[in-house]
Amino acid sequence: MTEHTPHPQIKPIRSIVKGAGIVFFGAVIGNGFRYVFHLLAARHLGPALFGIFTLGFGVYKVTGMIAELGLPQGLLRYIPLYQGKEDRQRTKGVMLLSFRAALLAGMLLGLMIFLGSGLISGAFFHEPRLSSVLKLFALALPLSSLTTMIVFSLQGFKRLQYKVYVKDFFEPAAKIAAVAAAFAAGLMLKGVLFSILAVSLVSIFLAFTYLKKIFPEITDRHISPIYEKKALFGFSWPLLFVYLIGNLCLWTDTFVLGLFRTAEEVGIYAAAQRTALLSGLVLTSFLAIFAPLASEYFSQNKHRELDSLFKTVSKWTFALTLPLCSVLLLFPRNILNIFGAEYSQGATALIILALGWLIHSSMGASGIVLTMSGRSKLHLINFSFLLITHVLLNLLLVPRYGFEGAAIATAGSIVLIDIVTLLEVRFILKMFPFRWDFLKPVVIGGTLFGMIKLFAPFSSIDYNSLFILLGTAAAYAGIYLLAFLLVGTGKEEKALLKQIVQRVEKDN
Repeated sequence: MTEHTPHPQIKPIRSIVKGAGIVFFGAVIGNGFRYVFHLLAARHLGPALFGIFTLGFGVYKVTGMIAELGLPQGLLRYIPLYQGKEDRQRTKGVMLLSFRAALLAGMLLGLMIFLGSGLISGAFFHEPRLSSVLKLFALALPLSSLTTMIVFSLQGFKRLQYKVYVKDFFEPAAKIAAVAAAFAAGLMLKGVLFSILAVSLVSIFLAFTYLKKIFPEITDRHISPIYEKKALFGFSWPLLFVYLIGNLCLWTDTFVLGLFRTAEEVGIYAAAQRTALLSGLVLTSFLAIFAPLASEYFSQNKHRELDSLFKTVSKWTFALTLPLCSVLLLFPRNILNIFGAEYSQGATALIILALGWLIHSSMGASGIVLTMSGRSKLHLINFSFLLITHVLLNLLLVPRYGFEGAAIATAGSIVLIDIVTLLEVRFILKMFPFRWDFLKPVVIGGTLFGMIKLFAPFSSIDYNSLFILLGTAAAYAGIYLLAFLLVGTGKEEKALLKQIVQRVEKDN
C-alpha cells in the first residue's frame, strides 16, 4: 500500500461522515422549518383549535406509519442489493411494489378514518370539531405514504441530498408559505389543513422527478419489473411493529391527554412538547454516525475501541444538548410566550420534558450498542416495555395532573427504559457510557446556569423580547461551547474530531 493509497476502511467512513453531515444539516433546517410552521399555526389558531389540529395530526402520523407497512426499510435493503448486481428489473420491481402497496394501504386506512371520523372525534376524544379535521387528513394519508416510498427510494440509491430537498427543505418551507397565505386570506384551521394537502400533492411530483433523474428506468416500458414479493414483505413486515411502537410512544401522551382533558390543554402541551423535542436533534445526528461504526466494530471484534467510542459519543451528545436544554430550563415561560400568552401555562411541562431529554441524551446511545451487537429482539422487548410503561403512566397521571402529568409520564418512561438498556449493556456487553470527564460539561454548564439564575431576577432585561431571548441563548451557548472545547475535551476526543474533519476535507 503506497503513501497515496487510502486505507480500505477510509472510504466507507467518509461516506458515513458525509451522509451523516447531509442528514444533520437537513434535520437542523427541516426541524427549524417545522417548528416555525407549528408556531404559526399555534399563534393564529389559539390553544383549543391548535389542540384539535394536533390530535388530528397525531392520528394522521400513526396511521401513516401503518400504511407504510415497514417498506421504507425494505427499500433501503433491496435497492442497494439489486443495484450492486446491476439488476434493473428487480430494482424497478421493488420500488413499484412498494409504491402500490403503500398507496393502497394509505387509501384503505384513509377511507376508514374518513368514515369513522365521527366516532373517533365524539366517542374517543369528545371533540366534535375534530371530525372535519380527520376527514381532510384522511385525504392526505395516501399522498404522504406514496411520498415516503419515493424519498426512501432516493435514499436507497444513496442520494440523501434529494431526500433532504423534499422532506426537510421543500415540504416544511412550502407549508409555512401556504399557511401564511391561508391566514392572510382569513382562513383558519381549514386553511392549515388544505395547505398540508396541497403540499403533499406537490411533494409527490418533486420526489418522483428526482427519482426519474437517477433511475430513468422507472418509467421505461422496455424494462419489465420483477417483483420479489416474498423477500420484500418478509423483511419489511416485522419492522412495521418496531417503528409503530416508536411512533405510538411519541403520540401516547397527546392521545391520552385528548381522551381525559380538553383540546385547549392538548394545544398548550403540544407547544411545550414540540419545543422540548428540538433538544433531541443532537442525539439523532450523532447516532446516524455511531450506528454504522458500532456495527463495523462488532463485526471486527473491536470491543475495546467500541467501548471508547461509546463513551465519547455519550459525552458529546450530552455536552451539546446541555446548552439548549439549559435555555429551556432558564426561560420556559418566555419561550412559550412566542406561541402566545396562553401557552405559557405549559412552562412546568416544558421544564420536565427538557430534563427528560437531557438525561436521555447521555444514555440514548445504549440502544444502538445493544441493537448492533445482534440483540435486536431484546431491543424490541425494551421498546414494548417502554410503550406499556408510557401508556400506564399517562393513564395514571393525566386525569389528575393534566399536561404536567403527561410530561412526567413521558420523561419518566424514557429515563426508565434508558436505565434498563444501560444496565443490559453494562452486564451483557461489559460496556458503560460514563467516565470521570463526563463531569466537565456538567460543571461548566451548571456554573453558567447558576450565574444566570442568580442574577437574572436583579436585571431589568425583558426576556419576553424575541431578539433579547435569542441573543441571550446564543451568548450562553457560545460561552459554554468555548469553555467546553478549551477544558472539557480530552486528547483522544480532539484526535477523533481532527480525524473526522480531515476525512471530510479530503472527501470534498
